[in-house]
Amino acid sequence: MNPKDWNLVYETNDKFDAELIQAHLKEMDIEAYVFDHQASMFKSLNQTNYAVGVYVHPENVDKAKAYIEEHNKKS
Repeated sequence: MNPKDWNLVYETNDKFDAELIQAHLKEMDIEAYVFDHQASMFKSLNQTNYAVGVYVHPENVDKAKAYIEEHNKKS
């Protein structure tokens, strides 16, 4: 994954929530990637606050954010 080709559309401390959003975006034919900072080098640096981000391609940002906004209203 080249971060320059992807945009962050959602960030949380709950990996399950991020993966759920990723699955729903994929159902909408939006390629989504979950980046878990806990599994990255941040974990080795003993960072206690970590985030899980959901990333999509730039052309899907608006559609993904609209879904996420609707998802958060239902939660």
